[in-house]
Amino acid sequence: MRVRIVCGDCAPELGRFIHAYVGNVCRGIVAALRVEPPTESILLEVEGDAVSLQVDGRPVSLDENRGFAAVIVRDTVRGMTGRLKGIVPGAAIRIRVDLARGE
Repeated sequence: MRVRIVCGDCAPELGRFIHAYVGNVCRGIVAALRVEPPTESILLEVEGDAVSLQVDGRPVSLDENRGFAAVIVRDTVRGMTGRLKGIVPGAAIRIRVDLARGE
């Protein structure tokens, strides 16, 4: 599994713990949304209040329960990245998780 976080022009270097933590949280979000498990990639983007999620290149709706899923995902992403060096509070964040086959 490979994880990359981008905030503006910054792509902070991730230590082993943060790399595994962010990757596994993203996989947990997908599982909680009852989406078919990813085989290739997860892409999560947060900009302002807007949240988008793609699994293996396919968009996933976060409008369930009147947008509650989007709020939880947004707050989770902001919370787990907010203390990382190079992350600007409130700025757009893009997380890409590339998965190896069978992982």
